[in-house]
Amino acid sequence: MGDIAKFLKIEKTFQKYMCDIYADRNVKRSIGREGFLRELQDMSKLLEESQKKLLQLLERNRKEFPRFYFLSNDDLFEILGNSKDPSRVNKHIKKCFEGIKRLEFAPSSTAGSAAISGKGGKGSQEVFEVVTLVSPEGETVPLKTKVPCLYGIEKWLKEVEIKMVENLKNLIQ
Repeated sequence: MGDIAKFLKIEKTFQKYMCDIYADRNVKRSIGREGFLRELQDMSKLLEESQKKLLQLLERNRKEFPRFYFLSNDDLFEILGNSKDPSRVNKHIKKCFEGIKRLEFAPSSTAGSAAISGKGGKGSQEVFEVVTLVSPEGETVPLKTKVPCLYGIEKWLKEVEIKMVENLKNLIQ
């Protein structure tokens, strides 16, 4: 059974218990049922295992892109959970890059008609690329080489960091 299936089973069981307790309206009788405490302890143990796996996932992402260490677990979960919408990273970008308030995106010109599935049909997702960095003061730095938002946020943000350094070196020289 996969991690998600385990979690859903725990959630369903817990909700059933809560509904039963609510329907009975007698807490002592509801929680005094044979084996109830043991089942709650087992669910708690499974939830702790799930939490441990989630924290390991966050650590892997932070190792891949160390600037994620500046984000709380909740912020990082939000970023990773919205990976299909790159613009959602802007809410947290200033925590990762002090001099960047937001990234500007455009539909990818190199991905053809821009479908991750490769067909552009139903179920496909338009591919975007980072085209400009915007500072808190409103200054813009257009990227000479656009960064496609593919293959995991930590990977393309790492590429944004590399392109940012390259562009700023070229602008200063």
